[in-house]
Amino acid sequence: MICGMIGLGRIGGSLSRQAMEKGHQVVGYSKSDEELSALANEGLEPAETIQVLVEKLVSPRIIFLYIPHGDPTMEVCNELKRFLRSGDIVVDGGNSHWKQSVTRYEEFKQLKIHFLDCGTSGGIEGARKGACFMVGGDAVAYARVEPLFKDLAVPEGNLHAGPAGAGHFSKLVHNAIEFGMLQAIGE
Repeated sequence: MICGMIGLGRIGGSLSRQAMEKGHQVVGYSKSDEELSALANEGLEPAETIQVLVEKLVSPRIIFLYIPHGDPTMEVCNELKRFLRSGDIVVDGGNSHWKQSVTRYEEFKQLKIHFLDCGTSGGIEGARKGACFMVGGDAVAYARVEPLFKDLAVPEGNLHAGPAGAGHFSKLVHNAIEFGMLQAIGE
């Protein structure tokens, strides 16, 4: 498969490396020239801008976001709306709040663009060797991206959690349980 990756830091960069090792083509964009250059040396096709990234992908496009939640995600989504077309898929793999994911889903849906919210678990090691994905959004869009999720996940490590917001909500619950357990162990 071919996909776009916006954000080539610890998680996005590691997932890109894993995808390329498994035979997928990745077109990447990062604000960091250093991250972009390092991955370009490993086979990633670099894009100087988000618009160029979109232009290098064939529709229907699959574009992952691994960028900070909040304003950065909102800004990138707003920019993507200018360039994407009907049937394209945006996968927000960051830690966005599930209510924001529902809103983004509705905004993209008006443009006939699919939006999946994807809670990603496993940290840097998981991104490199097999993560876990909890995905919310339309089943049709999930089915299109599922082969990539399966390749990048540990066995049985991907789940269509339900409608828009369900992926990031599942990750919220996951984190609450995990951090609660760590605090209890620490005490």
